[in-house]
Amino acid sequence: HIFRPEMHTYIRWHSSNAEQQCWSYKGFQGSAWDPFSIKSRDGKRWCTITARVTPPEERAMAMGQPIQAGVMTTFDRVEQLYGYFQMTAITPDFAGSWPAWWMLRKGVWPPEIDFFENVIKPGARYHDVMHSHSNIHWRDLRRNPDGSAYHKYGRRSTGGWNPLPGPHNEPIIYGGLWNRYFFAQYYGLMGDTVLRLGRVMRPDRASPTFEEITDPMYSIINLACGGTWPGNSDLSKLPADFMFTDYIHYKPI
Repeated sequence: HIFRPEMHTYIRWHSSNAEQQCWSYKGFQGSAWDPFSIKSRDGKRWCTITARVTPPEERAMAMGQPIQAGVMTTFDRVEQLYGYFQMTAITPDFAGSWPAWWMLRKGVWPPEIDFFENVIKPGARYHDVMHSHSNIHWRDLRRNPDGSAYHKYGRRSTGGWNPLPGPHNEPIIYGGLWNRYFFAQYYGLMGDTVLRLGRVMRPDRASPTFEEITDPMYSIINLACGGTWPGNSDLSKLPADFMFTDYIHYKPI
């Protein structure tokens, strides 16, 4: 299997985001619970990451976090550079949910490519079940006139919210086209032969290419919960599932 149930740094949540989940797996810290499963819906089989309220007897195994969930990565197994990527997903719609599909480069951050972050934050514009967030982070590296070195101008990002063709809790096709000069996000419904363009992300004129996004990156699929962006999770809606096809289409360019 090309996926593994942990981040490259073996972190279980991003403390800088104040996330509420512990990314777990069967056997982690002695836990008997497995957040990963295969479930059926509409006659199809879906890989599933489930988030649940941590039961009292597993609180220590969840490192004190109130929610147990999961993360899957291709770190140290598969890395890719440029191309078209596509998957179909059904993301949860409870308040505080933060399912995501993204890519990182090994050993350094940024860069980061976010195919989608479907954040639900009640009462905030766009943080609803009909919008998805895509983004790119990179370091602004500009060559000296003689090409001998780089000047570093700090971390930069571009992206934003895109309207979806349907709600999060229905199957949505997510596509991303990545090359040296831009990243384009696409969306569609199951059965669509042509996807709609969501957002094209480019660097600004001062930084004409994503100089740092020129190395292979690995994929991450995870269900995070709560934190500084979505706010506290609605525990009454758990357990909840993040379902996706058991493959990521990839076409090199």
